[in-house]
Amino acid sequence: GCVLYYYYQMKVMRRPVDAKLFAETIYMQQHKNDYVVVGKAPGNLAVVITEKCNLRCRDCGVMIPYYEHPKHYDKDFIIQSIRSMAESVDLIETLNIIGGETFLHPDLADICEEAAKLPNIFTVMIVTNGAVKGNASLWKRLSYCVNNIVVSNYDKYSCYKDFIYANAIKNNIYCVMFSNDIK
Repeated sequence: GCVLYYYYQMKVMRRPVDAKLFAETIYMQQHKNDYVVVGKAPGNLAVVITEKCNLRCRDCGVMIPYYEHPKHYDKDFIIQSIRSMAESVDLIETLNIIGGETFLHPDLADICEEAAKLPNIFTVMIVTNGAVKGNASLWKRLSYCVNNIVVSNYDKYSCYKDFIYANAIKNNIYCVMFSNDIK
């Protein structure tokens, strides 16, 4: 498992990270119960990069439809926040990039690229509603830094879910769809 994951990250994705430090992170993730100090590995970290969304789901988990003036968070603030958290722990198993709708943020690729450079982040994941597709340039950049894309499938409202799935696979990004009942 460790060797295949390392090979995938470094050779297939060409992740822009220090190879030796990332190898240590993979080893740590595989053996975390053996030596990671309690409280030094939060597991998953979710970072909200935008309050903007093109859907208005009544039961939104982060209450986005109820923001009066939704905004994108500043790229530099987001990156610095991710770096600060990564510096304070041994391992972040999954960095979840969430919103609002993540594909609406104009600096999504920059944020993901900077996160992927941090060797103690095991997986970088984007969550999307499948209603914004992103252009070819964005997909090419994401192929170097994103491991997983989760599409919250809102049926007819997720009009680009098939496009997202196809582009994720084309760019060696694992993609999964979850069904949701939009209200």
